[in-house]
Amino acid sequence: MPRRTALTEMPRAGATADAMQALTKKAKELRELAARIRATTLDIEDAPLFRVLCLECKEVLATKAETLIKLINDAVAQDNRDHMRDANRRYQRIADKLVEEPTSSEELGALKEFAEEVRSRRPVV
Repeated sequence: MPRRTALTEMPRAGATADAMQALTKKAKELRELAARIRATTLDIEDAPLFRVLCLECKEVLATKAETLIKLINDAVAQDNRDHMRDANRRYQRIADKLVEEPTSSEELGALKEFAEEVRSRRPVV
């Protein structure tokens, strides 16, 4: 059974565009967070009685933010691949049906109805 994520559970059309914008925004925030972690935290913090070595912790935090960005990008890419694969299958079925030679007037009528139905459908985005 495939792993269920927010991407696999959302409806297609407009919700996908909204979700993509939200994921893009979250990835940008995570990139900024990783940059801020590296820029604002000193590698070594000296206090009067002790010294704190922050480099390892700082890198772990920044790397976790970058890992989340990669996971978002991977999920979006997989969703896009799945969506394109589905669209290609639909278009291939349409093309296969439209190139079949009708052998009777009934088949010709059915093919004409099918062609009109395909034209009237809104594309799935």
